[in-house]
Amino acid sequence: METLDTSGLAKFAPYIYKDNYKDLKEIKDRPSDENSILWKNVSESQNSETLNLELVHQYLDNMSFKHFYGETLLKLLENFAYGNAEALKLYADKVMFAQQSAEKDLGYSLGVGFEIDPSGSYLHQMLAKTFKSCMYQIRQGQVQRPNDYLFMAFKRLFLDYGRSQQSMGQSELSADLVELIHNPDILLE
Repeated sequence: METLDTSGLAKFAPYIYKDNYKDLKEIKDRPSDENSILWKNVSESQNSETLNLELVHQYLDNMSFKHFYGETLLKLLENFAYGNAEALKLYADKVMFAQQSAEKDLGYSLGVGFEIDPSGSYLHQMLAKTFKSCMYQIRQGQVQRPNDYLFMAFKRLFLDYGRSQQSMGQSELSADLVELIHNPDILLE
């Protein structure tokens, strides 16, 4: 049985891969009419804020943002972005990255979007309320670093949500507790 070492090809292997890498690099770096057309088209479309908003909405649809975080929050993000696609994506990314960071800290997935209430209304309400509160604080000039403030507010919400989910033992929820989660006004009666 012949192996790579006994065939004599082993000593040439680094050169084979190196040559292939050079070929790929040359193809990539070679200017062509096709590349210039594509670059020109992309750079012209960067000025179209409508197209950028459509791309961000498509991105959010692909990420199932509305399902996981709620339609109310999505509408708030759109309103506070004032038609700026970059701002909308930044807001949405803060929410998603905060959830990922909270899950990493907790050591388990929060199952956002697949919780007790299939519509996720409780969490969706809390996300919208948190975002409105943050934007109020930012507009009042009480926040020096809005980027960090938004991220930490959402992360804190996800951490609290995860801890409450864990302490309740999702499989052991009573009907009274589910009712309380969906109607917190019961406590006020």
